[in-house]
Amino acid sequence: MKSDILLHQSAIHVEARKVQPIWIEVEIGKEVPPGTYTPQITVYGHRMFQDEQIIRTMTFDIHVVNTMLSDPQDYTFHLDLWQHNSNIARKYDAKLWSDEHFAILDPYLASLAALGQKSLTVIVSEIPWSGQYSSYDRIDPANMFEYNIVGVTLKDDGQWVFDFRALNRYVELGMKHGIKEQIEVFGLINIWVLEDVGFGGVLEDYDDAIRIRYWDEASRTYKYMKQKKDFQEYVQALEQNFIQKGWIDLVRVIADEPADIDLFTARLNEIKAMAPSFKYKAAINHASFIEREIEGILD
Repeated sequence: MKSDILLHQSAIHVEARKVQPIWIEVEIGKEVPPGTYTPQITVYGHRMFQDEQIIRTMTFDIHVVNTMLSDPQDYTFHLDLWQHNSNIARKYDAKLWSDEHFAILDPYLASLAALGQKSLTVIVSEIPWSGQYSSYDRIDPANMFEYNIVGVTLKDDGQWVFDFRALNRYVELGMKHGIKEQIEVFGLINIWVLEDVGFGGVLEDYDDAIRIRYWDEASRTYKYMKQKKDFQEYVQALEQNFIQKGWIDLVRVIADEPADIDLFTARLNEIKAMAPSFKYKAAINHASFIEREIEGILD
């Protein structure tokens, strides 16, 4: 048996005669001079209302060497853990993209930065992974719906309004912690499709299952974009937002595991035509993708 070092409870129940390990972690700051240090651990015990007594005192040596580790943001290893912030909101029962949600995300991003995380994840359409096949699990189904971080509204006069405040706030929060090498944009290309459980395409004249939900002021209902021309306007507005914020060189529009390379290339060319400033990235699962040397894929 061993303790889980992820737990930080101040007290736990330990059965009689059970061996209970305790993890002690010592962080050595940059200001600590090299040398040998000898911490002391004192173990106390008591029964009921008796006075505490010292059971044992133990020491151990810590050898601090004259070598400094890099700050996490300077690690050369490209740590890229994708962030699923809709799930965090569900876990804590917080309103999506609310002040409460962002307050919860703050320590998550701080912990990622402490590991050397390089990329920020923003999901700009609805459920691009179609629930990660969770619909097929009838015994233990999961809610894996990822919501768009961009607010989309169709005004009474037919004009589109795109609200990038949550997206920009998230990027700024991550950058505050030092995660500022890449902004990965999911949901614009290579959407996963599971037609038999309802996760198909929505755009009627576009060959990718992009799902952009919007609030329709005229009917006061939520709907999904149906026309490529509207999706194009959305993509261009997204591009302009990144340009205006000075982040466009950090942006990577990412595709996850494209299987049909010819179909993927055609979709890529469509997005390139809509937003020439975007750069692209792909998570791949077969080497032939690299061999094709698709123009525009940087990572």
